[in-house]
Amino acid sequence: MKIFLIHFIILFAVVMPVIASANLEISEIMYDPKGSNANHQWVEVYNSGSSPVSVDASKWRFNDGSSHYMNNKVSFSVSANSFFILTGDLATFDIDHPGFSGIVIDTSMSLDKDGGTVSILNDGQVIDSVTYSATLGGAEDGNSLHKSGSIWVASTPTPGSLYQSSTTIDNQENIPNQSSDTENNTSVGASPKVNTKISKISTEIISKSVVTSGVDFKLSQKTIGLDKELIKNGRLVWNFGDGISRDTLDFNTPFLYRYDYPGEYLITLSYYKDYFSDEPEFTDRLNIKVVSPGVVISSIGSPTDPYIEIENKSSYEASVSGWKIQGTKNNFYFAVGTTIMPGKKIKLPSRITGFNFEDLSSVSMYSPAGELFATYPPTANTNFENKNTNTKIQTIKSTNTNTTKTASDKYKKVINLDDLSAQAGNTRVPISWPVIIIVIGFAMFGASLYLYYLAYKGSMFQRKDNLDSKIRPEDMDILE
Repeated sequence: MKIFLIHFIILFAVVMPVIASANLEISEIMYDPKGSNANHQWVEVYNSGSSPVSVDASKWRFNDGSSHYMNNKVSFSVSANSFFILTGDLATFDIDHPGFSGIVIDTSMSLDKDGGTVSILNDGQVIDSVTYSATLGGAEDGNSLHKSGSIWVASTPTPGSLYQSSTTIDNQENIPNQSSDTENNTSVGASPKVNTKISKISTEIISKSVVTSGVDFKLSQKTIGLDKELIKNGRLVWNFGDGISRDTLDFNTPFLYRYDYPGEYLITLSYYKDYFSDEPEFTDRLNIKVVSPGVVISSIGSPTDPYIEIENKSSYEASVSGWKIQGTKNNFYFAVGTTIMPGKKIKLPSRITGFNFEDLSSVSMYSPAGELFATYPPTANTNFENKNTNTKIQTIKSTNTNTTKTASDKYKKVINLDDLSAQAGNTRVPISWPVIIIVIGFAMFGASLYLYYLAYKGSMFQRKDNLDSKIRPEDMDILE
């Protein structure tokens, strides 16, 4: 029985904080204030339970949907049926909503105005998470998003109060429609107003969230200190989620990176105070989507109008900034910042490209890194797979007719140099050690004969010289 009680007490101690924290829910989001910046953004969190919830600064986290986690440096308690606010800037929130009475947490949030996800976590466990988008409303129109049952609606901001539909308000006679800046925005059971300034170091990955495979994109970072100053000293460790990492002391220089294959990758950036630190001060995360390139040369013009038409067949915007179109004689470079909308086409006239009809006989498009992305006329997408002597040839379809041809029909007179080198390499005759020894013996014998010949020839010249030096005129008789 005692063992059972001990187990029950332990289970109660572990489970109860989790159950209590589950009563915290995100109830209102101001993600795109009218005519303002991120300092005016805020998120309202509501304790829907009947007991207070303690927020332990060492365990609770807030993810603002813009890829950086923010740590609470001060622990606090949220009363039952009351609220606390996470804001982009405490002083700005006080000015915008002077009537709010409750806990305000100053953060460095940066909510995405097009949409994103905000989450609150306790010791790594997601307590509540909300995904929003501009299609729900509240896009720079002065409204915020309110939780109404299981849906979200756009309405006048009311930090510190639960959302009430227009039907409920109409049924409450003699109650004027008040804004969030009035005294009635204080919720029942709200704690006395506490302004909690969070002093922390944070770092942020700055990048596009959707990029194209095979195309370089720019990455940079921003690291903020305790007094919101830019940090430029320390160590940064990047991990790109594809097996590559980057350890650097450079805080100032943006750099280019490229994913070779489509997919979803997680980039992390950890900031260390110095090179020898074992634990990072802060780690930022960014989910990045890599999509297949959908840019093609869809058509070309005539001798009288030698235009070039480019089409983006993908479901995402395609940046062709700095890309090159190469004709037979001339080249054209897209201006910096040029973007093609999803599923749209752009037509480039000859007065812009400088191309004539002769250039259009062979047109290619290259990325700034020199990668070939499109040609016109389109080339056959032929894949050869060499495995010893077996060659796999992919069937392709002609773009001009409905008949099917194989690459072997078109390329049957082409010699594959890779196969040729492989065959040449395989024609070597095995040589045994006895043969090698015999060859070496013959070589040594031949070398010996050559040396003997040189020695003999040298001695013959020497004897001749000696003979000339010994014969004198008086030693010779003239015969008549």
